[in-house]
Parts: sequence; C-alpha cells; structure tokens
Amino acid sequence: MDDENSCLFLTKYKLIRVNCPFEVITAQDTISWNKGEKVVVDLVKEWDYNTLLFQVKGKLYPHRFFYYKPPTSLVIKGLKKG
Repeated sequence: MDDENSCLFLTKYKLIRVNCPFEVITAQDTISWNKGEKVVVDLVKEWDYNTLLFQVKGKLYPHRFFYYKPPTSLVIKGLKKG
C-alpha cells in the first residue's frame, strides 16, 4: 500500500478511496469499545501479507475489527407536519 492517509473500500456500487481521518463501525467487542460504536481511523498501515491495520486512539488494530459504512449525503430540511 502506498498511501497511509487513505484506504480503498468496495461498496455495493463502486470502489471508493477514503482519506484519513475517517469513521468506521466496530464489528466486535474489545476492552476499548463495544460492538457497533463509531470510531475514527487516524492512519492505515500494511502488515504482513494482505493485512491492513487501522490506527484508532493511538493503537493499531486489524481491519477485520471494523466495517466501513459510507456517509449518506441526504439532507432533509423544512419538513412540515401533515
């Protein structure tokens, strides 16, 4: 991997590059967080063959501990009660 400030994710429809810092959702419980929490990835590193490490709160974790959900750009304003 050439860029420690970004990561590629395959979404349902396309491949996207996300630059650090970016949010991920935790996929399992650890001492540091509960499953389903949002955390911020500050850095992406490569370790061994095909293993990415995400730096979260100053510590490195395997990428499989997280999943990425692209942010939605839907903004609804001025809803009126029917």
